[in-house]
Amino acid sequence: AVGKLMTDRGQTGEAERPDIVYGDFCIGVRGKDFYVQFDKGQGGITSLVYHGEEYITRVPQVSFWRAFTDNDRGAGYQTFAAQWELAGKYARYRRDLVSWEEKDDCLEIIFPLDAPTVPAFTYKVVYRVYFDGKVEIRAEDPGVETEVDFPVFAMDFKMKRKYENFRYYGLGPEENYIDRNFGGKLGVYESTARENLSGYVNPQECGNRTGVRYVQVTDESGTGVRFTSVGEPMEMSVLPYSAAELETAMHLEELKEPSYTWVRLAAKQMGVGGDDSWGAPVHKPYVLTNEQSYAFSFTINPIVWG
Repeated sequence: AVGKLMTDRGQTGEAERPDIVYGDFCIGVRGKDFYVQFDKGQGGITSLVYHGEEYITRVPQVSFWRAFTDNDRGAGYQTFAAQWELAGKYARYRRDLVSWEEKDDCLEIIFPLDAPTVPAFTYKVVYRVYFDGKVEIRAEDPGVETEVDFPVFAMDFKMKRKYENFRYYGLGPEENYIDRNFGGKLGVYESTARENLSGYVNPQECGNRTGVRYVQVTDESGTGVRFTSVGEPMEMSVLPYSAAELETAMHLEELKEPSYTWVRLAAKQMGVGGDDSWGAPVHKPYVLTNEQSYAFSFTINPIVWG
C-alpha cells in the first residue's frame, strides 16, 4: 500500500468554505480535517494540521546561504558571501506591511522582509490557503545589485524527527547539483534523511536533488505531506541536520543525535565546482546572479496511509 494524496472537496468539486478567524496576533483557517495558523508577530505560518496531526510548528525560513563545501572554502566564498547568511537569518520582518485578502477559493497573506545586506532589499513570502486544505507558498526575491552572487534561494522547514522518509520525483538517485546532474536520471526515488547525509569527513552542503517535481515526507506508517512544485521544477534536500549545524561541525562525530528532519526547497542553488579545491570558483553558468529576480512556488497537501 502507499500513502494517498488527500483533498477535502465535496461531491460538487467545490470545497466547503472554512472558518477564518482574525485575531490581534494570529490568523487561523479551520476547515474539514485541516487547520492553518499564521502569526503576525513571527511573520508566517506557525501551525499546519491535517487530520489531527501537526506538520509545521514554526515559521519556515527563507535562506540565501548554504553550509559551504570544501570547494567553497577553497575559493573564499565563506568570506565573500558572508552577508547572504544574514539576509535570511536576520531579516527584518515588516509587520507594518503585512496584507491579506479573502478570494473566491483561498485566503492570501503576504509577509514582506527586509534583508540586512548592502544594499538592502525587500523580499516576500506569499501564502495561499485554499478552502480544500491545500497550502501554496511562493517566495519572491526581486534581485539586487551586489558584487557577490548568493549560494541559494530556498525555504527551510524544520519538521518532527519522525518524518524522515522521503520519496521524490526528480533527478537521481544520488545527490546532484546544477553543474553535477548530467548523469542523473529522471524518476521516482526513495531514501531517508539519515541515508541522504553524505559521509564527508568535514560536514558540508550535501543531499541536494535537482529537477524535482514533488517530494513526499512521511513517517514509518506512510503518513505525511507532499510538497509539489508549481511551474518549473525545484531543488530540494531532506536531511537530519540544518545548514547551520553542518556548517558548525568540523567532523561528522561532532553532530549530535538528530532532533528534527530538515526539508529544504529551493528555486535554485549554485553548483559545487571542483576544478580544484584551492581557489577555482563555480563556473559562471552555475551561479545565482544577484541582479536577476528569483521566485518559486510549491503546494503542500496531506498524505494519509490507506
